[in-house]
This record gives sequence, structure tokens and C-alpha cells, in this order.
Amino acid sequence: MAVTTTELRKRLAYYIELAQKEDVIIVSNNVAVAKLVSPVKNRIASLDSLVGILPEGVNEEESRLERIKK
Repeated sequence: MAVTTTELRKRLAYYIELAQKEDVIIVSNNVAVAKLVSPVKNRIASLDSLVGILPEGVNEEESRLERIKK
């Protein structure tokens, strides 16, 4: 959802609550200037991006030991 800076100032509490469910894009002069996002939702997206990052056949313990050696 996009919202102008003026509207955001008027109803800040509403948009903070809404940001927990969906991203809120803040627009000034028809240009996106910021984005409100949920920290929990953002954390989950970060974790999802890491799924499958280890090569097949390598387990967590082997990866940890390799990191320690460096």
C-alpha cells in the first residue's frame, strides 16, 4: 500500500499497525521515499532466502567446523 507523507502524519498509528500485515510505501511528490515493514516479517523473509544455501551433502556441523578453521 502507498501513502502520502501528509496522510501518514495524520494517521501514523493506523499505518504502523498496517505495516505489521503488509508493506507500507511512503510517497512524497509522487516519489517513493521510504517503506514501513514488519521486523518479524522481514526476519522470516531473510531466513527463507537462506534455505538451501549449503551445498548438498554438507551438514551444519561440517559447515560450522569449516568456518571455525578460517
